[in-house]
Amino acid sequence: MANRSQVNLEWGTAAEIAATALTARELVVDTTNQRLVLMDGTTLGGKNVAMIADVTAAIGALTSGGQANFTQWLFCS
Repeated sequence: MANRSQVNLEWGTAAEIAATALTARELVVDTTNQRLVLMDGTTLGGKNVAMIADVTAAIGALTSGGQANFTQWLFCS
């Protein structure tokens, strides 16, 4: 069974987010890059939540013989 809790969204610039490690499972809106960042409580800057455009571009790079770095994103399902 899933745990339920209230969602609290924070926001800040990319520079502000990169300099902080907020509480685990806290979502932050990056107002510089217009994306979500999920914090884990220890990693400065948290993990970017992958957007469809990120995944599509990475798959395109792989299928054209290039390389893609999937470790930079956190995939949510």
